Formats: sequence, structure tokens, C-alpha cells
Amino acid sequence: LSPKERAAMAMALAKSLDAATSEHVGAAVAALNASNGSLAALLDALQAASRACGLGLRAMDKKSERQAVHAQKSLLLAALEREDDPAAALATAVQLLYARHRGVLLQAPGKKLGVAIEALRSELGDERTDALLGFHGNVVKLLVARAKDEEAGANEVLAALEASMGELKTVASDSGGASS
Repeated sequence: LSPKERAAMAMALAKSLDAATSEHVGAAVAALNASNGSLAALLDALQAASRACGLGLRAMDKKSERQAVHAQKSLLLAALEREDDPAAALATAVQLLYARHRGVLLQAPGKKLGVAIEALRSELGDERTDALLGFHGNVVKLLVARAKDEEAGANEVLAALEASMGELKTVASDSGGASS
């Protein structure tokens, strides 16, 4: 489902509830879809919606949060090691780097991976960041070539990406002395 379809379904669900509950659930959906909204506003709206539905959302404590991030890092590392598709490997590598260096879980669309990589420059250093951005640029070239049915161009870029997959996996799996 597209984001618009998911939002429409969520709003339809919110409207099917009683008025008081519908108002809180609708506010939570609106906060989730707000492009300039804050995380605090979203969490407040979710808490209000859960109370209106008769559910209790327990806030995560720091220990549980660290455990969740650590468990996800292990899953991401295993997924990266067996990944063959360059685009999927890059997305997994960026998620792993965020978990490892920032202690947070990241879910970003492919078109935002370049920005996410650039944001890690202070943690990764220029050389590693530039290597990741180069890999990202080649993934974009590959996807464009495939979209235009340029088989020769796609094969050439794919060969370059496959040759640098080892470096991508090394950068993502090596903590480089940073927090892990």
C-alpha cells in the first residue's frame, strides 16, 4: 500500500469509531502524517488515542530501548551478510550504521539514504562517508538504467556495485572504534 492509501485507511478506521475515540485516533493519524510534526506531539497523540481505546501504552525505559537496538543490530548484521542486492544491502548498511553509531533505529526511504549517510559523516569520517555516498550514487545509476531498460549500462554499474559490496559490508559491520 502507498502512504496515501495507508493514511486513508487509518482515517476511515478513525471515523468508524465513536466520536470521542475517533477524535483522538484521528489526531494520532494526523500527527503521524505531519511532515513538520515533532516526535513528542506524535507520542502524546498516541498516548491519548490508546487511552481513548482503553489500552495502555507503556513507555520504553532506557534499558529496554538499548536491548531493542542491540537485538535489531544483530538482525541487521545477519541480513547484511547474506544480502546480494546492492540497493537492499545499502539500505541495511545505513540502518546498521545508525543503530551502531547513534543507538537509534532508522527507517528511511531509498531516496533519503544519501542524506542519512551524509548525517553520519562526523561518526564515520570523510573516507568512509565518501565510499558510502559513491556506492549510493552507483545504486541510483543502476536503478535509473533499469528503469530506462538500458541493459548494457545496468550490467556495467551492477558489476561495479558487486565489486564494492565487500567494502560496503566492511564499513557497515566494522564499528571503527565508535560505540556499538
